[in-house]
Amino acid sequence: MNKEEEMEKKAWYNQPAKEDIFDKFVDWLTGDKPGTKTQGEEVIDAQYTEMAFSNENFAAELQSEFETGARGLASMDRINEVMENSEEMPVVNVGKNQGISNKSDILKNSGLSKMKVDEILATPKGSRPDPLTYLNKDYIEQHLKQFENGASYIMPKSDYDFYYRGVPEISRPDGTMFFAPKDYMDSILKDANGDISVIENRLGYPNGSLANGDFSIVNINNPQNYNMHIPSGNEHGANSEWIPGGYTSGGIPEVILEHVPNDVKNIKKVFLERK
Repeated sequence: MNKEEEMEKKAWYNQPAKEDIFDKFVDWLTGDKPGTKTQGEEVIDAQYTEMAFSNENFAAELQSEFETGARGLASMDRINEVMENSEEMPVVNVGKNQGISNKSDILKNSGLSKMKVDEILATPKGSRPDPLTYLNKDYIEQHLKQFENGASYIMPKSDYDFYYRGVPEISRPDGTMFFAPKDYMDSILKDANGDISVIENRLGYPNGSLANGDFSIVNINNPQNYNMHIPSGNEHGANSEWIPGGYTSGGIPEVILEHVPNDVKNIKKVFLERK
């Protein structure tokens, strides 16, 4: 390339580039204010774009692994916190549950390790192992005893009216539903004193996910009749807050019930708002 051609190429690179449809899309997607680019900057952008698209799958895999690892660490931190600070979890001594006063002892005997928690959370939803394969028998028995006085589930009344009013079952599309012990739900509602943020925190809902309004509480007196078991994390209702071991991220025991009948006699209404 001679000096004249080099000068012409340099001049072309420095010329303002016209905004094309791709620029408009990027501006809309990123929210960046449009600015005038040179032809040279457009060439560099095009090269970066090609590199980005060729590495998109690799980047997505890295992000997924990072998020899974971070969630595993956060979940293990939460489990360790519960193990070390059992007073944070409400102790409900009713009937045969009187012997279950130290939740930290129960968790320490679960058989779960940080490595196992990370392994379970790294497994895609739908392929996670049955808790029977990593929790010991005594732990499971003690866990299920916490539901001898019934199980409860809370949802916005609008959700009940939309999804469940007039249908025979209260369950997700896979036939399952998460439940807390009725004793605990009664205790949580009392502690919350109408504050919806307390419900979110204790039951493992993402912060801000519940809106002010009327809520329906489903109480089941005989949960053992509905294939009661510890969640595996494969259930339709398992969200990013789920951790293995049968407790919400807020430290409340939980089980799965299947094909729960929709009986209006088992449903009561409360009003909750963010305070």
